[in-house]
Amino acid sequence: MSTRKWFGIGELVVGLLLIFYAVAAFLDPTESLGLVVFGYGCGAMVCGLSDITLYVRSERQTGFGPVFALVGGILNILLGILLAFDIQLGEMMMVMLFPIWFIIHSITRLANADLVKLLAGSGCYAVTLVTGILGLLLSFYLILNPVASAVTLGYVIALCMLVLGLNSLILAIVTFRQK
Repeated sequence: MSTRKWFGIGELVVGLLLIFYAVAAFLDPTESLGLVVFGYGCGAMVCGLSDITLYVRSERQTGFGPVFALVGGILNILLGILLAFDIQLGEMMMVMLFPIWFIIHSITRLANADLVKLLAGSGCYAVTLVTGILGLLLSFYLILNPVASAVTLGYVIALCMLVLGLNSLILAIVTFRQK
């Protein structure tokens, strides 16, 4: 299977998981907090695996891999393990953990934007830049305003997850359409 196809499959899985958890958070952010924390933990681990896979496959194909993808992938997996297996701690620390995760994920996306342009074209490159920057802005807002973060956390997280999930889904669709 080509690198492009693997890239598309990984992005499709990540995109669908992120969108699924965004919808769950929009539907009932307070009652399903434990489930959402667990889901986001699993989502972070899948994102991390996708980033590491991108690094490994890129290095195999081109002789170099985007180091930000490897570092971001490892950090995503560690954060995912923390959230998925210590729900109570995850619930208490959500106010700071999620913005940090979004910062890591957004920086990883921005750092890999050139590779996205190479694999998926200029349109996806632009979408990746815009969603990466929006992710950073929302993340810094959450960190700088913890009271607003606590009050609106479920909805802001759902919005961020939806934006990141749509970005992954668009990348997957474009990748599958290209030959």
